[in-house]
Amino acid sequence: MATKRLPRRIPTRLCQVPGLAAPLEVPQYILRVDTGKDEKSGTHGWQVRYEKPYIFVPDTKDGRRRSPRLSLTEARMILAQMYEPAHVRRLSARLGRERTGRPVCSAAEIARSR
Repeated sequence: MATKRLPRRIPTRLCQVPGLAAPLEVPQYILRVDTGKDEKSGTHGWQVRYEKPYIFVPDTKDGRRRSPRLSLTEARMILAQMYEPAHVRRLSARLGRERTGRPVCSAAEIARSR
């Protein structure tokens, strides 16, 4: 199975990460989280804020620190899996269906409401 890619039309911004010389290009819906007084303590990573529950992608994996670029790549892949263009979301809402294609309410619930 091929990995999904983010559409080019998603707006991006430059984000300066402590410890990196050059800023990173970050898509909308992904935020940087840096807490703590220095790079070794605290929480460091990216948060994908497209739909709830928000997903946190830490700069550590298996107890080892890794580059913020690598964790940003992982966050981009997660966003690409979740992303659904606005026109598809509007169409789903207009049809009264969840994004899975199932009806929001069953026929029995509709009959009961009449």
